[in-house]
Amino acid sequence: MVVFYNYLNRMVHLFLPEHLLPVRQKGIKQMMKRLAGWYFSSTVNRARKAGHALEFLPLAELPEDLQWTLPNKTLAQGFAQMATVIDELAAEHVPAPVQEALSQFFTDWRGEDAPLNPGWMNGYREYLPESQHSMLDLCLLLAAASYRLTDEHVVRFQQDHSEPTVLLATAAWASFQISRRIGGWLVAPNTPHPQNLSAHEEHNHAH
Repeated sequence: MVVFYNYLNRMVHLFLPEHLLPVRQKGIKQMMKRLAGWYFSSTVNRARKAGHALEFLPLAELPEDLQWTLPNKTLAQGFAQMATVIDELAAEHVPAPVQEALSQFFTDWRGEDAPLNPGWMNGYREYLPESQHSMLDLCLLLAAASYRLTDEHVVRFQQDHSEPTVLLATAAWASFQISRRIGGWLVAPNTPHPQNLSAHEEHNHAH
């Protein structure tokens, strides 16, 4: 749950609008809430079978860093399929220099919030062409301070990468990479844990 929550939390910060319902009038808003509740109730109350969703994708090999999921075969295969799909999207849409720069950030990061001064990202951009800066900025903020993402970051990204698929692939890849790393910290007792991880998670819950 921690891994999936960290992934989902970052995607929500990027893609979900501040106001879920596109109206401000109280009466109309209440009516829309009732309609939404009725519409989604069948989905919420529907009987579920563990592993049913795995049928929609081919079986996949579990990456080494997700081996801790093996005691639950359904969970393990779900993560294997998710990792495979996201890695394939990244291979197609996220340039290798951006992937390498984020990997270097992971080497340095210990769970702390990013500094308020955006200059901390400059060192990771050093060997990237300018057209890839907006992509790396998005990845770094998704990893270390997703609640600071703004419309301006998205606009800059889309100026350099206009295809919507590129934004979705980049966000999914960066969010899942950092979530996998956090999962590894929590399940590997001999791995040095970041001092600030608990505070980081509490901040995410607050948003």
